[in-house]
Amino acid sequence: MSPAETEPNMSMALLEKLPEFPIEIPKGTDIYRFVRHLREMSPVAQGPFGQVIAMRHRHFDLITSPATKQWELEFLLQQGITSGPIYEGQRNSVLFSNGDVHTRRRTPLARTFAFKLMDGMRPRITALVSEIVRKHLGKPSV
Repeated sequence: MSPAETEPNMSMALLEKLPEFPIEIPKGTDIYRFVRHLREMSPVAQGPFGQVIAMRHRHFDLITSPATKQWELEFLLQQGITSGPIYEGQRNSVLFSNGDVHTRRRTPLARTFAFKLMDGMRPRITALVSEIVRKHLGKPSV
């Protein structure tokens, strides 16, 4: 059997062993402890809809193989969405594309989202997120 014939079966077997990141985390859960626990189990986790999530930036390269490719239109098609603005938006996005299409769409944005620039923004982003979270602590969920 060629590698192409066995890869989907191997990929599914690997995905089934990933820890699952649930859609809802129980109230009162320490999210940092929860994520730390997932990181100890694996550098990547599987989301509730089958998506693969890198638990740290440095593990992002682990989710770029065909076994863990970004969903393109599969999730919409599974829900029967085959046209309309949501479908077109996802079909034409950088985020929901793979391979050459992703590279072609990403290239004009690459400098803007370069690691050094993003890393320099971390303190400001952390401060903004902290401010937003503080405002909502103790309030009912949306």
